[in-house]
Amino acid sequence: MHHYTAVGWVSVPIPFKSKAPLISDWQTWTLEQSAAATWLPDSNVGVLLGAKSGDLVDVDLDCIESLPFADEYLPPTLSFGRHGRPASHRLYKSVIESSSYRHERKTLVEIRSNGRQTVFPPSTHPTGEQITWVSPALPLQVIVPKDLEIAVGKVAAGSLLVQCWPRSGRHAAQLALAGGLLLAGWTTAAPLLVLRLVCKGTG
Repeated sequence: MHHYTAVGWVSVPIPFKSKAPLISDWQTWTLEQSAAATWLPDSNVGVLLGAKSGDLVDVDLDCIESLPFADEYLPPTLSFGRHGRPASHRLYKSVIESSSYRHERKTLVEIRSNGRQTVFPPSTHPTGEQITWVSPALPLQVIVPKDLEIAVGKVAAGSLLVQCWPRSGRHAAQLALAGGLLLAGWTTAAPLLVLRLVCKGTG
């Protein structure tokens, strides 16, 4: 879309309810090509990430368990999502490479940067849900790469804990987790926050 081009983000046309760009050479697109592109009324729009769009980074929260941890550990920033997974894309400005955290072949959290594109509002998700801005009034947060890596690592670890939390012996698991975090140098309040989020996520 042309308003993305105006802020320096390279955008590419994507078919309705799809995530794959219409063009094969989308990774080499420029702002000039975005501005000259023809957009159908119901086209989805993809935005190139990383250096192509001014070091734009998308932290993609791929599992529902990651959302409460993201609210605690990721700095507030421009974000968007869909009804089934609101604020699942948190945008930052950072010079960082793409990486992902996975468990049992499923992605928990992903840092999307150079060589990637993300479907942005006002697109339609393959489920039929509208992709919309959640916090359009918040500024795009600039973050040091190491700080972003640490924050995303905490989100991924919390998501994994919720997915793997035992159905029995929960008290022993809580003690072990709290003890491990304290031995790792976390202050007393930090393990309590993790435990509270895990308990909330597991019901």
